Amino acid sequence: MKSDKRRIIFSNYDDVANPAYGGGGARAIHEVAKRLAKESDVTVITGTYPGAVDTVIDGVRYERIGTYAFGPKLGQLIYSLLLPFVAWRKSFDVWYESLTPPFSCSFLPIFARGPVVALVHMLSGEDMWRKYRLPFHLAERVGLRLYRRFVVLSDAVASQVRRSNPGADIVVIPNGVDMPQEPAQPETGKHVLFIGRTEVDQKGLDLLVSAWSSVASRVSVPLLIAGDGQATESRRLKEIVDGSGCADSIRLVGHVTGAEKDSLFRDAALVAIPSRFETFSMVALEAFSYGLPVVAFDILNTGWFPDEAAIRIDLFDTVSFGKAIVSLLDDPDRRRRMGAAARESVRHYDWDGIAERYIRHADLVTGTL
Repeated sequence: MKSDKRRIIFSNYDDVANPAYGGGGARAIHEVAKRLAKESDVTVITGTYPGAVDTVIDGVRYERIGTYAFGPKLGQLIYSLLLPFVAWRKSFDVWYESLTPPFSCSFLPIFARGPVVALVHMLSGEDMWRKYRLPFHLAERVGLRLYRRFVVLSDAVASQVRRSNPGADIVVIPNGVDMPQEPAQPETGKHVLFIGRTEVDQKGLDLLVSAWSSVASRVSVPLLIAGDGQATESRRLKEIVDGSGCADSIRLVGHVTGAEKDSLFRDAALVAIPSRFETFSMVALEAFSYGLPVVAFDILNTGWFPDEAAIRIDLFDTVSFGKAIVSLLDDPDRRRRMGAAARESVRHYDWDGIAERYIRHADLVTGTL
């Protein structure tokens, strides 16, 4: 029997359980999708990986496409090539396509039999150009013109999109966060925390280790690096740490979830975000929700970080990054003040409110509002 519910599809190569990635975009999509699934028929189409099966999680149907036989990077490319053909067969009311590296764009709007909204968790063209010296950024600029509608995470990303597609219908809906009932106490924190995917270049882990090595002799707490990623990246990170001269003050924690992740945030004095490239830092949002100050580089998409809650450092100045960490560690009262401001600044980012904005957007796209 055909359902009368609105049919919503999200597509994203990544998945919260994908051992190679499991990034913030995948978590954000699931948080929104499970809330939309209360009133709509919601499907998330992801790539595959060892152990992945079609399943239903929190009322959301997950479908896997592609192959993992050649590893995650080639699997991501195959996923992008297959997605338009999957879209050709699907019936839906609105499709949110999370733009996927390396090209960020696909030909989905041409093949799909309904409205496709580009969901911009990441415009990766410039980062791919920087890493591989191949013109992914040029393909991205052309590809963005295929889309009529966009959901982006910040005004800065909206401006990026509009440069390639001036006539686009762009709506800003940030990611959300589950606010902990009680904040952390950064003034008594026991470590400096990095948490996220261990992709050395994008996440700036080499920069973080360099910054830490410049000040390790002056601090009495360790640096904890939590998260995982591709095996090659994890090996590279370990080599960087082992060669830093301060490996005894750096702990590689690995993948964390649930109570262990909560404990890492609660015991932190501050959170370090040394990324070279971000579209919207879920880690920063989580740190602020716990009432923790952040030290980050002043890249394009950290502009939403509240000045009273974060220290932004000139691009990739690792010496200044290290000094900023020390200045906060030496001033517990400042950490407490910044943490309080941080928590207050993100109260309106609750996931229920963010999901309501997606519902209103879907109403507009489908003409039901």
